[in-house]
Amino acid sequence: MDKALIYLTGLLLICLAAASASAQDFQKRYQIGPGGEVRVHSSSGNVHVSGYDGQEIVVTAYKEGRDRDWVSIADHSDASHIDISSEHPRRNNVHASVRFEVEVPRSQTYEFSNISTSSGDVRVSSITGKLIAHSSSGNVTVADVSGAVNATSSSGNVSVTNAQGDVNANSSSGNVGVNNARGEVSARTSSGDVEVRISQLKPGASYDFGTSSGNVTVSVPAALDAEVSMSTSSGSVNCDFPITVQGKLSPHRIHGVIGGGSGKIRMESSSGNVTLRRI
Repeated sequence: MDKALIYLTGLLLICLAAASASAQDFQKRYQIGPGGEVRVHSSSGNVHVSGYDGQEIVVTAYKEGRDRDWVSIADHSDASHIDISSEHPRRNNVHASVRFEVEVPRSQTYEFSNISTSSGDVRVSSITGKLIAHSSSGNVTVADVSGAVNATSSSGNVSVTNAQGDVNANSSSGNVGVNNARGEVSARTSSGDVEVRISQLKPGASYDFGTSSGNVTVSVPAALDAEVSMSTSSGSVNCDFPITVQGKLSPHRIHGVIGGGSGKIRMESSSGNVTLRRI
């Protein structure tokens, strides 16, 4: 009985090891110079990029789903850039996805020119360099990026936190949130709420916020110095700051100057409340 138990235990360990090995379908390490381009796209599946303390860029891919053997990983990288994507066969009812996990040296500057998925979520954290992140159907979450951020979703929520550069956050259908921003910010959605907190204003910068259906709430430091335009077709307009109003005063619209008016802030909603708060 003991020999049989030992045999079964060994067989189980072998099976577990085989399952673990097969779970990882692609892994490769890259070394590219500062400013090198990084492009990772999944035709169906999540993409996660994160900074770490190593010296190489590590790309790992996991095929998932019933038809996982039908999809492939395409690597068009060279010494100056990384270009990796998943490829699906041209046929219907393929139940498979490819999940990418990418580790990059957090202190090295790269150009993340395309971190995207056609169906899934995109998450990026703790990287240095310009970032373009997009999901055609899913959420986009960005945190702790030292560089300009362009984060968009065709159908999902967009969240950007602790960006050390200008931010463009846009969703065709979903909520948009920007927190602890330090650069110029544009945040818009066609259907959802926009909520922005700017911890440090950029002198003379232009800020643009809007939604076709939802509330717009923006929080800024007390030292605001800008020309402000706030409007809503159906809702209220609220401002915590003393403002020198220009033109007619309306419950659905405010246009005026706060401080010297060196910068610009535009906030608008077709259906919802518009609020400018003091931090």
